[in-house]
Formats: sequence, structure tokens, C-alpha cells
Amino acid sequence: MNQIDLAGRRAIITGGAQGIGLATAERFIASGAEVVLWDINAANLDRATDALGGSASGRVVELTDESAVNDAAREAGAIDILVNNAGITGGNGKTWNWRRMSGAARSRSISSPPISPAAHSCQA
Repeated sequence: MNQIDLAGRRAIITGGAQGIGLATAERFIASGAEVVLWDINAANLDRATDALGGSASGRVVELTDESAVNDAAREAGAIDILVNNAGITGGNGKTWNWRRMSGAARSRSISSPPISPAAHSCQA
């Protein structure tokens, strides 16, 4: 495994309770970093931080809520690395069926663009 020196660094990983975010946390910890996982799913977050051990902490954060992100960033303290990994799903289906989606479903799929949560994290 390639390893870089992240000793003494603190990383926030959004969507860190599972999948790519959790794998990133594992690699960062193996390289010496402390990780703070932000995720919307409390149960997954608890399992992930327990599995990662003492170099990991977690907080439930709704990334579309700018004040929640700002509060979580203040609580985290100095941040060296930010991994904007959280994703949103919606409007799933074949693209050729998109025009057939109801107006409400189509609105939900485009009214929360993925840039908003990422922008909140970066600004905090």
C-alpha cells in the first residue's frame, strides 16, 4: 500500500460512515491522520467510528444546512484536509424516462444541486 505522511493532520470526510468515505478514512488513519467523519446516518456513523478506533470521531451533519455545517466545523477545530465525499441520490431511473417523472419528483431531483452541500463544507 502506498502511504503518505499525514501524522498530526486532521481530515474531515463527508459521507464518511460507509463506502468510499469509510475507505478513505481507513487509509488516512493508516497514514497517521486523525479523521472526523460527517454523515447523516447516525447508526452507520457509530459503527464506522467504533471500527476505526481512537483516531476517528464522528458527527451527524446535514450538509444542506449551512448553519449545521458551520457548527460542525467550529467543533472540529483546525482542519488540514477536507474530503467532500457525501452524495445525494434522487431522480434515479433511466434518463429516457426522466421527462415522464412527475413534476414533484423531477423538482426534487434538480432542486438540491450537489454543489450546495459541498459549497457549505468548503465555506465552513
